[in-house]
Amino acid sequence: MTIRKRFMVIAATGIITLAMVVLIMIGLLQRAEMEAKLRTLSENEITSLHSLIVTAMEKRPEDAENIGVTVFNNWFATRNANYPGKLWSTWGPKVAAHMKEQGSTVEKPVRDAIDREALETGKAVGRFVDGAFRYSLPIVLGVTDGAKAEVCHACHDAMGLQTGEVIAVLSSQLSTDTEDTKLFNLLIVIGGAALVIMTLSVAGIGLVFRQVISAPLGEMTGLMMKLVKAETEVHIHGTQRSDEIGDIARALEVFRQGAIHTRELAEAQRQERDSKQLRAEAIDSLLSIFNGEVSEA
Repeated sequence: MTIRKRFMVIAATGIITLAMVVLIMIGLLQRAEMEAKLRTLSENEITSLHSLIVTAMEKRPEDAENIGVTVFNNWFATRNANYPGKLWSTWGPKVAAHMKEQGSTVEKPVRDAIDREALETGKAVGRFVDGAFRYSLPIVLGVTDGAKAEVCHACHDAMGLQTGEVIAVLSSQLSTDTEDTKLFNLLIVIGGAALVIMTLSVAGIGLVFRQVISAPLGEMTGLMMKLVKAETEVHIHGTQRSDEIGDIARALEVFRQGAIHTRELAEAQRQERDSKQLRAEAIDSLLSIFNGEVSEA
């Protein structure tokens, strides 16, 4: 694999990694924003429901026929018709046992782990569960606003509850299908845009790399091959550059000058050998003539 291809692979890998990190960060931020939005909606709804309960409980001593409780129990069916989710209430264990002893036909059982956690901890619980945002608010005797009143104690003390125990849990469930679809579509759009940007970026990087590095290196390689073949008439380009390509070009120029000097030195030595050979032949010829004349004499 050429340096250019390796560099493009590295660049593509880096851009893909960066794009994935950005997508993950966007997804997490959008998820957090969705959670805050759904939590606020759930809290507002449960707060309104809690206010209704407080009002009903305040009037309970004067409500011999339990009209307030009946209205409260029927409120869920009416509100759930318009609520973008589900609302319900769950009795605490002692309240449920007391109502069963009283022969009540109304049941408000624990529906899921969120209800159970709120009952056990006495603290509000809110998180995503199975494609929905669940929020449960426990009503704690003597702690929660509205559960501190004397009338509340008088009613629930008779059920065996003590201060700090959970009377009931108010719960909300909001589907996240719409929000999840929006988030998915957003990530698809961003991912598609990132893919286009990545493709253009890698192509641009490859083009720039070719012009700045690959082409000059290819030219330097060609010049090296010519110098190896003793073609010293070539012209070395890029010796004025201040980068690594310039260093290579200057080194090649030194090599070219050395090759020229070597060739000139070899030529001079050859000419010197030829001159010596001619001189030796001339001397041999003179000696031969001289020896012939001496023999005749």
